[in-house]
Amino acid sequence: MANIRKFIIRLRRVGKKNSPVFQIVVMNKSKRNRGKYLDKLGYYTLNRYEATFFINMERVGYWLNIGAFMHSSVKKRMYRLISLK
Repeated sequence: MANIRKFIIRLRRVGKKNSPVFQIVVMNKSKRNRGKYLDKLGYYTLNRYEATFFINMERVGYWLNIGAFMHSSVKKRMYRLISLK
């Protein structure tokens, strides 16, 4: 049987109109974006002057070892964060 990836690390939008805040969460792949999440890994905020990105790398490693995969939007932001350091 092939390895079926059931979990995805993705951005979940919360916050007010015109001031987006995104949570970085682990969800079942089949769930919708607004659905229940399994674990909150961090957050990403955007405003006019700066962007704030926080992620718990230990938990990300745990979920990747289980078999979760990252959505492309989370991957891009993580690579940007690592390249800035």
